[in-house]
Amino acid sequence: MISAQNPQKGIESFRIQCARNPQDQALIKEYIKGLEDLRSSADSASAKGDFTSAGRLYKVLFVNYQEFRPFTTMLSFDRDYLHAKLSYCKTILSGKGFEEYRKGRLSEAISYWQDYLSIDPSDEGIRKAVNTASDQRKNLKQTN
Repeated sequence: MISAQNPQKGIESFRIQCARNPQDQALIKEYIKGLEDLRSSADSASAKGDFTSAGRLYKVLFVNYQEFRPFTTMLSFDRDYLHAKLSYCKTILSGKGFEEYRKGRLSEAISYWQDYLSIDPSDEGIRKAVNTASDQRKNLKQTN
């Protein structure tokens, strides 16, 4: 079973089972259903404005997409779809962070950017924004 709470573990479990039983069509159908359910959960989270959860789910699917190679023709999504959705989530979180920052709401800005970094921890620009806002928040607390 692939769950939205720990999708990577579910994907890895199915990957191992499919490697052991490559002809098991019921297992393959269950794997595909789990991947589709995961994509559906990501789409639903995005539609509800939960871009952090959506981004995390899209990222798991995107990072593992190469492993779905034998099944890609059976999936309703492709790598480009996942990349676009993941990019959208990151853009929204980044934008909301900068919007809050411009309003002087440093804690809220930092929160959005930390959510962004939970999806893409390698983004040095966002990491720098978090550090700058954190320093400013600390300085404001010291002067008050």
